[in-house]
Amino acid sequence: MSCREVLLRKVPDAANLTVDHSNTTQPTMAISRKAIGLAKALFTPAALLAIFYAAWSSREHLIASFSSANLFYLLPSICVWILLHAVAPAFSQAGLATFGYAASFRDAFYIHNLRLPAKYLPGGIWHTVAKGADYKTRGASAFQVTGYLVMENIMLVAGASFLGSIMLLAGQAAPALEIVFWTAIAAVIALLACTPLVLRLYLKESAQKFHMWPYMLSALLVVIHWSMAATSFTLYLQAYPDINDALSFAQMAGAYLVSWAAGYVAIFAPQGIGVAEAVSASLLKDAGSITGLIVLIATFRVVVFIGDIIAWAAAYTAFYLKNKGTT
Repeated sequence: MSCREVLLRKVPDAANLTVDHSNTTQPTMAISRKAIGLAKALFTPAALLAIFYAAWSSREHLIASFSSANLFYLLPSICVWILLHAVAPAFSQAGLATFGYAASFRDAFYIHNLRLPAKYLPGGIWHTVAKGADYKTRGASAFQVTGYLVMENIMLVAGASFLGSIMLLAGQAAPALEIVFWTAIAAVIALLACTPLVLRLYLKESAQKFHMWPYMLSALLVVIHWSMAATSFTLYLQAYPDINDALSFAQMAGAYLVSWAAGYVAIFAPQGIGVAEAVSASLLKDAGSITGLIVLIATFRVVVFIGDIIAWAAAYTAFYLKNKGTT
C-alpha cells in the first residue's frame, strides 16, 4: 500500500515549474528513480533465490513442519485476514474526512476491495494509485487525496512500529534491542502529536482544513488494523507445534509488525520481500533455525494472498449483484 514511489515520480513535474533549479533537479530525480528501479530488479530475484535456497537446505525440517500443521489455526488465520478488509475502508473513510472529504463507507469498501488485485502488479504501488484515482473521480480534490494517501502510509508504518515495539518489549523477544523499541515508541507518539500542529500551521492561510476527530479515529483504526494483521500471522505460526510451544503471542505478533515496517522502508524490496522475512526470523530465532523460519514466514504470504482474493471475490460478487438489480 505504498505511495512513496508515486511521490518520487511527481517531484520532477513540480521541478519543471521552477526557473533556476529545474535543469539540475530533474536529472537528479531521474537518476534516483532509475537507481531504485535497478535495485528492485536486482534485489527481487536475489531475495527469491535466497528463500528457495533456505527452503532446500531446510527441506526435511520444513516437510515435518508442514505435515504436522494444524488446520485449526490456519483457517482462522485466513478468516481474520479477510475481515481486515472491512476495517481498511473505515480507515480510508476517516483519512479522507481528516482533509475534508466525506466518503461513504460503501464507496470506500468497494474501492478498497475491488482494487485488491492491483496490489500484486509489479512495483507494489498500484493499489494505492488506483484508490487515489477512484476517489478523484468521485469528487475528492488533489489535496484531499494526496493528504489521505500520505497520511495512510505514514500511519501504517508508525502504527506497525509502535504496536510491534510494545509487543516485543512485553514478550522480551530481543533484550539487546530494547532501547531501539523504546525510541520507536517515543518517536511515533511525538509524530502523531506534532502532525496536527504542523498541518494546521501550514494550512492556516489556506481554504483547505484539517479535521482533528477523524485524524484521531484514523490512529485508532490503524491500531485495530495491525492488531488483526498480527493476530492472523500469529494464528498462522501457531499452526506449527514447535513454534507454538517456543514462542508467545506477543513475540510472534511483535516480530511480524516490526518486520513489516522494516520491509516497508526498504524501498528496494517490493512489498518488503526478503527483508521482512529475514528480520522476523531473526527476532524469532529461539523457535528454530533462521533458514527454516524464513521459509515458514514467507509462506504466510500465501495466507495473505488467499485472504485478499476471497475479499476481492466477495466484494466483486456483491457489487455485481447490486448493479444487476438496478439495471
